Amino acid sequence: MEEYLHNILDEHSLPKEYQNVYHNPSQLVVRCADVIIKVKSINKDKYVMNEYNILTHLQHIEFKLSPKPLHYGKSNEHCYIIIQYIDGESLYNIFMKQDSVKQIVEQLKNILHDIHNINPPKDYALKWDYDNFYKDNIIDNKHTELYKDVIERLFSTIERRLVFIHRDLWAGNILIKNNKIVGIIDWELAGIGPIE
Repeated sequence: MEEYLHNILDEHSLPKEYQNVYHNPSQLVVRCADVIIKVKSINKDKYVMNEYNILTHLQHIEFKLSPKPLHYGKSNEHCYIIIQYIDGESLYNIFMKQDSVKQIVEQLKNILHDIHNINPPKDYALKWDYDNFYKDNIIDNKHTELYKDVIERLFSTIERRLVFIHRDLWAGNILIKNNKIVGIIDWELAGIGPIE
């Protein structure tokens, strides 16, 4: 995958110096200057294409907290998306420090309300899968009580209905800078489902 990434960097005239943000056997995410490049195996193409389409839609309706999609592409073995880098620290890291949690929870409550009122693009790719949602969303045991408190506060104020949702909204996908939410990333699973 490293060689494929270098080919992508060459193709888009981006510098070879990059920061490895995340890597596992099926995905490589790197920061290169002011962009993020996500490379996945071709069998994950529907998720990468969905993220690109959702991000394009969010830009079209001027939702300010999503990264701007710059390019989508694929080869025989890999697919990739290039998106704008958002400068911020993940909410997960903020929770580890437990700084300004109440202020951030209030911001998140308002942002979730905005997300749930978005009309999805006409041809969104993913429908809600009730059976796998709860199995796939395991909370970090070390901070379970803190997460439960945040989730209970949010759910106590939001009615339950089917709406446009992120589907992977956890502390690691919420970016914070100066105690303000500046970005929400990883939209590849977005679609219609019960309120997050």
